[in-house]
Amino acid sequence: MKQKSIGKSIFILLLAIGIIPIIVTVVSSYFSTKNLLIQRNDMSKESALNLIIQEKQNIVDDTESRLEGLLSAEVFQRSTWDAAAAKQTVDVAFKGDNNVSAP
Repeated sequence: MKQKSIGKSIFILLLAIGIIPIIVTVVSSYFSTKNLLIQRNDMSKESALNLIIQEKQNIVDDTESRLEGLLSAEVFQRSTWDAAAAKQTVDVAFKGDNNVSAP
């Protein structure tokens, strides 16, 4: 009869004791990093959305003020309508404005 050695069982036990904390640490780190990246991505999305909303409002406000200024021009206050003068006034007023594209 051969005697069985407990060395193999102890080796497996010690290996498991050493590997289990490593696996737990790696999995924990993975989920922690994943959650952090999701939070940062959500914050970036929110920031980008707020920036777009603010820029849209700036464009609307700028366009409104330009139109109000344009309507106060002399060519639009006349009792007779001069389409050519009105077109020239509009072209000059919006020339170089990046928010308005010319046809």
